Amino acid sequence: MKKLNVLLILFAFLLNGNTAHSASDVGMLVLEKGILKLRRAGVDTIYRDIGQKIPLLNLDEVQTGKDSKATIRLTDKNDSVELLSQSFFKIDSVDKEESSLSMSIGKARFMVTKRSDSIRKGRKRFKVRTANAIVGVKGTEFILATGAEETNLLTISGSVLFASVSAPDVEVEVTQNQVSQIRQDAKPTAPVAVPPKLKDSIINADTPKVFKTVTFGAVVSGPAGKDESKKKEEKKEQKPEEKKDQKPEEKKEEPKSEPTASQSQPTPLPSKPDEPPPVDLGAEGDLLLPPENDDLPPEIDVETIEIPEIDVDELIEDQDKEVQIKITY
Repeated sequence: MKKLNVLLILFAFLLNGNTAHSASDVGMLVLEKGILKLRRAGVDTIYRDIGQKIPLLNLDEVQTGKDSKATIRLTDKNDSVELLSQSFFKIDSVDKEESSLSMSIGKARFMVTKRSDSIRKGRKRFKVRTANAIVGVKGTEFILATGAEETNLLTISGSVLFASVSAPDVEVEVTQNQVSQIRQDAKPTAPVAVPPKLKDSIINADTPKVFKTVTFGAVVSGPAGKDESKKKEEKKEQKPEEKKDQKPEEKKEEPKSEPTASQSQPTPLPSKPDEPPPVDLGAEGDLLLPPENDDLPPEIDVETIEIPEIDVDELIEDQDKEVQIKITY
């Protein structure tokens, strides 16, 4: 009889222990392919069995390996997260009211169901945080890809509120088939729609690099979420209106004073005593400079003489004949 009582007590203790443990579970992790690592309270556990179900607790961290895929299903909710290769994911806090998750790197697909109570209260019951972005969800399906410098978002259905960690009050609403991006500490880009082929490529890709092919909008500015291009256009439209309202300033002409008798005639410049006398110009405009000294050589008296005609033939016959020319100075 005593043995039976001991067994019953032991069975009740084990049952209560399992019930308490299951009550603390916030989700279930299922390995779809590849390999994953679960870190709990600083202890790492490697899982390789495909299809294995692993209970999740708050503050658990999940890391998927290369060419791997895992699915997280949150308890008492229809919310699920599909983690793709080389992703780092953490369950910060999950309860009946809201879910707070974070992903430092990687790519994941989120499927969040709408709840009437959260819609009435206007509260974002599902939040995801990356290194530089905050995602607020009330009920939607979206793709989130993040790395060290940027976070990219594609909304598949519903709508997502997207904001930067550095400026959480400046958020954009990214609706169905739209994308947005946050780079480093910048604000989010204006949501832009993507074509169906690009949308399918983003959904099916296993890496965040697929967002490199997307052309994003301009970075928004201000709490209202106006992008820079619209703001510049508004300024351009306001400038001409301001110019129309402004009247041109009238130039005031200063009264001209009539010149007096002393001002009308030019005042002659005083002559400088040290100036040399003016130079005399000749008839042809040449400068005739006076001689500076008397050391010039005497003039040469040239006497004109007549040179007798010389017969060339006789000169050739008589080579000894001399011809003398006398020049007297």
